[in-house]
Amino acid sequence: MQFALRDQATAGNPVSTVLRLNNVGVTNGIFQATLDFGTNVWNGAARWLGISVRNAGSQAAFTLLVPSQQVP
Repeated sequence: MQFALRDQATAGNPVSTVLRLNNVGVTNGIFQATLDFGTNVWNGAARWLGISVRNAGSQAAFTLLVPSQQVP
């Protein structure tokens, strides 16, 4: 899985580096991941979390899940 923060829900600009986590367990669409984008991205502006996925061990491109989720 890949995770990144953007400044808009769709077609937004990236405001963080991409975090990649390998072998995230998913059961019935539910997973848990600890993410640390650092402190520089939290300036009071709205942020959306983009999540991209691919099968474990695959070299295929990641697929972005939509919609992005707003981070409160």
